[in-house]
Amino acid sequence: MHVIAFVIAQLLRPLLSPFTGLDHALQDFFRGIGTNAWYVTNGTVESIQLKSTGHMWRVTLAYSYSAETERWSGKTFRQFVFERQALRYAQAHPIGSTVAVRYGPGKPEESVVLKYDQRTVHPEGSI
Repeated sequence: MHVIAFVIAQLLRPLLSPFTGLDHALQDFFRGIGTNAWYVTNGTVESIQLKSTGHMWRVTLAYSYSAETERWSGKTFRQFVFERQALRYAQAHPIGSTVAVRYGPGKPEESVVLKYDQRTVHPEGSI
């Protein structure tokens, strides 16, 4: 049964690839709910993890940022159909690069990284 699921997933992957951007937009929509009044600051990518989840590739970026006189950290991820897409994304966000981080007023430990905020640090809004 596992082999059949794997074969079906491999056949569907090319069909799903054009929808990666839509998937990322939906992730940002849900991640961004209730964050319009949050503060935006620059953060730094601290680590990158690329991992196969079986039928998808996941890139997790760990980042740090300063807020309310303290240093905080968070993580964000994106999923991709193909490894080359995931590698391209990871290479676009090397360790030490800047990301715009949105954090909660009075709750600086709560943060999110959204694509539309990235225009302040990346002209192409690359997250």
